[in-house]
Amino acid sequence: VAHVALPVPLPRTFDYLLPEGMTVKAGCRVRVPFGKQQERIGIVVSVSDASELPLNELKAVVEVLDSEPVFTHSVWRLLLWAADYYHHPIGDVLFHALPILLRQGRPAANAPMWYWFATEQGQAVDL
Repeated sequence: VAHVALPVPLPRTFDYLLPEGMTVKAGCRVRVPFGKQQERIGIVVSVSDASELPLNELKAVVEVLDSEPVFTHSVWRLLLWAADYYHHPIGDVLFHALPILLRQGRPAANAPMWYWFATEQGQAVDL
């Protein structure tokens, strides 16, 4: 059972079944059904074997969007603390910490990193 935070004004997570063979880590984004005919992007807060609801009433995760958490461990802890300290819904806190593309369920565009360094000839020049 994945406990998923959604960007809704409710101070709780929502439980979803993980289909057979699907694994997910806390901090990863998932696509889940929400409401009658909507799908939303959520962030997994935790994974466990139990739910407060009967398992046959839970809907299944549609898609896991990330293989690794979208937040570093220290940022994750800070966001969980902030939601608790300020009594703000965890889904709102987590989603407002994400860039818009990630909130929309799209992959992060990783721009290539450019590194400049002096060649041996350049290092030999006396400035």
